[in-house]
Amino acid sequence: MRTNFSKDRIRDLAIESALIVFSILFAFSLNAWWATQQEQREVRSMLEKLHGEFELNSDRLAFRKASHVKTRNATSTLLSLAGPQAALSLGEDSVRILIWESSSAWSFDAADGILNSILSSGRIGLIQNDGLRSALASWPSVVGDIREDEMESWRVMNDQLIPFLDRHISWRIAANLIDADAVDDGLFSDDLTALFSSREYENLLINKLFVENSILGYYEEPEALIENILQMIEDELD
Repeated sequence: MRTNFSKDRIRDLAIESALIVFSILFAFSLNAWWATQQEQREVRSMLEKLHGEFELNSDRLAFRKASHVKTRNATSTLLSLAGPQAALSLGEDSVRILIWESSSAWSFDAADGILNSILSSGRIGLIQNDGLRSALASWPSVVGDIREDEMESWRVMNDQLIPFLDRHISWRIAANLIDADAVDDGLFSDDLTALFSSREYENLLINKLFVENSILGYYEEPEALIENILQMIEDELD
């Protein structure tokens, strides 16, 4: 009886041990499954937020590019006017509007709060797509290139164009474009002959045109990058 009892006891202990091991392994597997599910939900939520942020960037980039194109075109039109008579043939108000538009500077205001949070926290490592991770990581430097050229456009405007124009023309029409009753007709001369006879103004416009074309060249890369990022995110979410 002692031998039979011992064999039965050993068998029971073996079964109990197997059940304990199975329970532990099952618990580990369940925890791993749950952690995977949580990670997948976090990644999906992160991708959805990034998709929204880059859709916003797409809209902002298109809007700001249109502003630069308007400034570039105004500058190019002014440069095409050969001398004061050709300039005034457009009509004084039209010419002054072009002068105002060519003297503008713009900045791309990128939406990057979500991406910056993901990059700084290291959560970008949760994204399995290598191409998407690389594209997202490159975005800040691409935006930095645009901002560097746009800062040059602001410098040309503030340090060169505006001071020169302040000495040669009235900003009356520019003020009235913002508020129709801002400035009444005054006694100051509206003669634009000196402006369009100035070699200095021609060179300022050439510099401005060069800067605006350079900026628009830099806009091509973020346009393509945004399109690529949005497509890869959509593929991951499908």
